Amino acid sequence: MRFGVRIMARAFVTVIGAGVAGLTVALELAERGAGVTVLDKGPAPGPQACSWYAGGMIPEKPRDISQPYFLNDAVLDFPDTALKATFSEIGHLFRNAADYIGKGIGLESEEIRSNKDLNQLLQSSRPLSDIDFDDLYERRIKNLYGAIVEFASEAEPKMLPEQVEALDAGKTIVRDIVQAVKDVKHLQKNVTRFFDSENDEIRQQYATLRLRIAEVLRAVSQVELDRETYLQALDMRVKLRHQ
Repeated sequence: MRFGVRIMARAFVTVIGAGVAGLTVALELAERGAGVTVLDKGPAPGPQACSWYAGGMIPEKPRDISQPYFLNDAVLDFPDTALKATFSEIGHLFRNAADYIGKGIGLESEEIRSNKDLNQLLQSSRPLSDIDFDDLYERRIKNLYGAIVEFASEAEPKMLPEQVEALDAGKTIVRDIVQAVKDVKHLQKNVTRFFDSENDEIRQQYATLRLRIAEVLRAVSQVELDRETYLQALDMRVKLRHQ
């Protein structure tokens, strides 16, 4: 159920093509308050409409995980969409960070997300000492971190107080993720150093620490933050506010 009717559109857009992509864009823009006209030489949806990738028209290429997936300057004029894009990108940053942290304690991201016993995985794995964590940080974390902060700064002036509050929470999450990544770089050195220590107590302490970190990574990875429900509720409050 939708609440409220937008009396005045914030922008007027003409979408060329009534295929899957065109109609998806038109629907998204209309939901964000734009006045939309869809033009196509045939009926809508087009009888030959298909996804570009699913239809084989464009070969799918692997994504560069060091680059933003969701941030696009085109949505900066639509605060609720910009907010969703920000949180989606934060999820991307976390996945990169989880992979980074996992390597620091000797686990691959697939193992973290699996249902396998973490204690057994850690006992059978050995932290690698030849990983260039500075390079990993540069390639998987730093660029995304900067892009999210810059995008959020540009999006904030057009947001309502409720949206700014959510955006601030997101920026706090980003800072915490980056700090955790930096801490693991130093932790990994000691984890490797004491993995085979003759001191049983020290060796056990670091084994326990590895397990606790792995448990947190798995818990966070398995929790699907229901951003859509939250942001839809936020969007509803915004619309009602305009009534």
